[in-house]
Amino acid sequence: MGKTKQDLIHEASLDILANTGVAFYAKEAVQLFRSHGFKTDQNIIFFNETQIQAALESTPSQFLVRARDSKYDLRLGGQNAPALAPGYGAPFIIENSGNRRRATIDDYQSFCKLVQTSDVINFNGFMMGDPSNLPPKTYHLDMLLNSMLLCSKPFMGSPLTAQAAKDAVQMAKIFFGNSSAPVMVANINALAPLQFAPEMAQSIMIFSKAGQPIIITGGGIMGSTVPIVPVDLLIIQNASVLAGICLSQLVNPGAPVIYGAVGSPLDMQTGALYHGGPESNIVIKEGLLMANFYGLPSRGGGALTDSHCLNYQAGYQSALSLKTALDSHTSFILHACGILGTYMAMSFEKFLADEELCHHILKTLQPFEINEDQIDLTIIKEVGVGGQFLTHPSTFKHCRTQFIPLPLANRLPFDNWQKQAVSSYRDKATEALAIRLDQYQRPDIDSSLENELRRYVKSRKKEIH
Repeated sequence: MGKTKQDLIHEASLDILANTGVAFYAKEAVQLFRSHGFKTDQNIIFFNETQIQAALESTPSQFLVRARDSKYDLRLGGQNAPALAPGYGAPFIIENSGNRRRATIDDYQSFCKLVQTSDVINFNGFMMGDPSNLPPKTYHLDMLLNSMLLCSKPFMGSPLTAQAAKDAVQMAKIFFGNSSAPVMVANINALAPLQFAPEMAQSIMIFSKAGQPIIITGGGIMGSTVPIVPVDLLIIQNASVLAGICLSQLVNPGAPVIYGAVGSPLDMQTGALYHGGPESNIVIKEGLLMANFYGLPSRGGGALTDSHCLNYQAGYQSALSLKTALDSHTSFILHACGILGTYMAMSFEKFLADEELCHHILKTLQPFEINEDQIDLTIIKEVGVGGQFLTHPSTFKHCRTQFIPLPLANRLPFDNWQKQAVSSYRDKATEALAIRLDQYQRPDIDSSLENELRRYVKSRKKEIH
């Protein structure tokens, strides 16, 4: 029996790790590798197969993330349902009018409220709009505080700097106690090719020491930061993720890690990256297969699009990207809703549209199982040949639960659709958005915990300034 694709990528990655190495630009990370007998050359670390295998063996295949409200606890990995988190890191907001503006902390708060009230988005994000009206040195504190107070679902921590990671861990301890049980997930991006910036390496160490899960993503831009051929991206990505896992497991064997699968081509006409094409979906799908190969939880996909507005392009690109990730049994989908313009913008209308899209795809992918108890020939025989089921009791019994509601989608006949006061998809989303935010109720929280969190944020801001 010949080698699989995953075998070939794994073996090529081991070659790169052993002979080319991966750079870690954090002194404490290099020292830790050296103290455990890893070969080093200044900032470059070299890994042998035994070291990689030991790290993989101690990394859990699944783990539970606790939420403030236990009904939102999520088990990630294996065949468990995925975490769906909103867009991440966008500096702009695109409004229904098409106007693009800088994001603010008010936008961030609104996204927290939408996550809390969503019946499909089950994980709160971080940097759901980069708040331009706050000082960058301290705005991670405001985002974390709002994530924890306005939403009772699991949330994402801040890996922006080593101190931001420490703040996230400390604020979680205030909220959840000194337990090392996972309560948040932090997104770690390697620099392509084969590098970890100081803040990313430090964040790996800080979150792993605290037992908090990290996503390690090592992809790049095909034709720019990684070779143009997809398989070479997969090798670089795999080597980077494995190196990051090694660091995590040296800090704390058993610390949870999610394998991140991303990658985008470079448009050879404009020189800009894009991720709405099939190439991105291909490398994400193959990257997720590598996560499965190692038995690790995975991150990939999202409602990704290069479109700058909620239009046909945004719809089909987002649908294909999301379905690729869900088909591949990914554990964590970042950018599951709201993202536009190649990661550059968030849209409130698209958030609601992507919720509907997630509902649609998840319903489609539900296994269709049949057993004898589900088959009711009595109903069919009662109505007989040429009858109707509209007024049958079984229709009344199941009519509210059998079909999922898609409130933004049109199901009206043409004449009725024309008569609607609000008929366009985007305008319906804007109308629904106002209702959602107006009906939001902040989840209950112990006032002493809230006060302690606010005191911590206030004191940290004084220290930084």
